[in-house]
Amino acid sequence: MALLEVLSGRNLLHEYKSSSHRIFRLNNIAKALKFLEDSNVKLVSIDAAEIADGNPSLVLGLIWNIILFFQIKELTGNLSRNSPSSSLSPGSGGTDSDSSF
Repeated sequence: MALLEVLSGRNLLHEYKSSSHRIFRLNNIAKALKFLEDSNVKLVSIDAAEIADGNPSLVLGLIWNIILFFQIKELTGNLSRNSPSSSLSPGSGGTDSDSSF
């Protein structure tokens, strides 16, 4: 939850309940997975029980999907911020000059 909070910039730890009981750990993991699903992170065959049990391939798959999603989000966010300004600037060689051919 702390990692997702840092990456997303949203406050998620208010929903977190620290406990050694399995049911609370499963609930915390399910909340994190729900947040990821709501954020459109691709989660295939990843459930809270497998993560809580420490299935290495699913844990690594989850981490990889989180890295990919937030890295791509950062890159596409930078592109969308740079793209409109460059295409609207005069003499940029945008679609207007392309249509003259």
